[in-house]
Amino acid sequence: MANPRRFLLALTVLLVGTLPVQAQFVWTGQGTTLDITNAANWRGQLAPPNNGTADIEIEQGLHDGFLISGPYSLNRIKIKGGIDFTINAATPQVLTLTNGVASVDDNSSFLRFGSNINLNLSGPQTFDARSGTILVAGQNTGPGSLTLVQTSVTLTAAFIFNNTGAGNTYTGGTTLGDGLHPTTVVAFWNSTPFGTGPVSVTTATGGKNVNLTAHGTQTLTNAFTINGAGNVNFRSWDAPLTFSGAFTLASNVLFNAQLNQPFITAPNNAGSVPVPGFFTRPPIVFSGGIGQSGGARILTIAGSGIAVLAGTNTYTGGTTVNGSLVFSNASSVPVSGAITVNTQGYLGFLDATPGAFAAFLANPVIFAGSGGSFGVDTPTGSPTSTFSDAIDLSLAGYYTNTLQRIGTATRAILTGTITPQTAQANYQFGNGGGTLYVLSNLIQISAKGLSLQNQNTLIPLTVYLRGSNTYTGATSVSSGFLIFDSATALSPATTLTAGGSALGVGESYIGYTNVTGISSSTFLGKFTTPANTWGIIGFDTNQFSSTATINGIDLTGFNDGVFIGTATSAIITGALVPTTVTNGNNAANTLRFTAGQNGILTVNSTIGGTTKVML
Repeated sequence: MANPRRFLLALTVLLVGTLPVQAQFVWTGQGTTLDITNAANWRGQLAPPNNGTADIEIEQGLHDGFLISGPYSLNRIKIKGGIDFTINAATPQVLTLTNGVASVDDNSSFLRFGSNINLNLSGPQTFDARSGTILVAGQNTGPGSLTLVQTSVTLTAAFIFNNTGAGNTYTGGTTLGDGLHPTTVVAFWNSTPFGTGPVSVTTATGGKNVNLTAHGTQTLTNAFTINGAGNVNFRSWDAPLTFSGAFTLASNVLFNAQLNQPFITAPNNAGSVPVPGFFTRPPIVFSGGIGQSGGARILTIAGSGIAVLAGTNTYTGGTTVNGSLVFSNASSVPVSGAITVNTQGYLGFLDATPGAFAAFLANPVIFAGSGGSFGVDTPTGSPTSTFSDAIDLSLAGYYTNTLQRIGTATRAILTGTITPQTAQANYQFGNGGGTLYVLSNLIQISAKGLSLQNQNTLIPLTVYLRGSNTYTGATSVSSGFLIFDSATALSPATTLTAGGSALGVGESYIGYTNVTGISSSTFLGKFTTPANTWGIIGFDTNQFSSTATINGIDLTGFNDGVFIGTATSAIITGALVPTTVTNGNNAANTLRFTAGQNGILTVNSTIGGTTKVML
């Protein structure tokens, strides 16, 4: 018999030699037709076979795109060299991938799968955009799972799923981020960007975050598990973004609402490619309930947007509010874990049932030392809610921080009694970035005044005073919009201060509407120290009127930083007298005009002499 060891060695060599090897095909785009099967388009005049074994590499070629004319199967697609490349078909076709897509360098390539390409995910696979963008305009289908990651060491990548029709139907689940590389951005124009399976999110400190950004009204039903020490950032450009599936916190998590997303700006009306757009604040709604695994977990809310917790939330580690957080009702408030509202934060409540908000304020899970703002809100698409409950911030043991204020993140009407803290000299408003209509009577209590202060000047609170106000203390605004909007709103005893500094002009706004019945000279006379007024003096219209007309404005004695403005609509006529005071870095004899909150200011006055105009 032959030597068995020699026979075994020969058999082993034979078996290894017959293992399948992934053939690689490099695009040149030199063919006269752009079909994938045209051999002239490929280096060596050899087209990739349609059997799932081919790796294709796409770099700069004569043409930046190819078509498939029937079902096709590849192993992997590689992109490099900063290309902008499109794979499409004349009619809907299925492209099956075995091992996904990868960008292999940091030249920020852009790969598009056109709307007629439906990607069949045959098994677990990875889309690695590295430092570029992968856009899928068709569907992702099949039984496979999908990992979306970018492996650049320093740069950010993006994935865009902008199919506005059927969306994705793959069932194997999705992994976002790996906790090792910088931010992964996923943008979507439908409610099924992640198919029907669960979603696992992994983040880490040092900017290794996951960003989710949406266009249109979307509701995602996937279950999410969040793990890692980084942030999950949410952005919805033009409509509410809702997560109706359960969220599980496997670590302490920070949610940023409406954070600007790298790579992805506002979509155009067709929802096809990103183009620049204005900042908006549609709410990010979590209606499926937030739980935890592996121990008590802390949820932190930050960002310039609005996060709404509308489900039954069972995490127990506590809630830290650095942005705007709104609870839908009493059952959405976690039963344990302190809720801490920091100075820049806002904590709101949607339930307008009489007694519900008062009970919410008295909930012992709210940390008494919180220094932020508390308030009431209106659900998206609903008429402005009216809250008749008394707001009593003098409750013994509940509200101990003298910075606490009243605000709203959306809009609301207050009609109940407001009682400031005993130790605080003012009725205090601020934070949330919405519009608050105060019909409550702000009466004289221990010489109290009124102050409006926002910690985030990018989302200022607007307060309309419509009650019968008799407080005698001063009225001051350091940021935000305060507008007197009834014949009794401007207390006869109060004085006005629109704060700021020589280097910070125009950051505060105090105005009055045409229903107050007062003249511009009377209103300007309420500013007792006009030389220290650095903000905007506003002339406004009541919401039931079209435009306010102001005849003549004399700014004599005011400093050189004061503005004339409106937050609604106003027409200025008659003589305009600028200030002659010179201080700070702002020239005297200058008229400064501005309009906020989409207001329109029309100046029909004649401006002459040496007067300058600034806008």
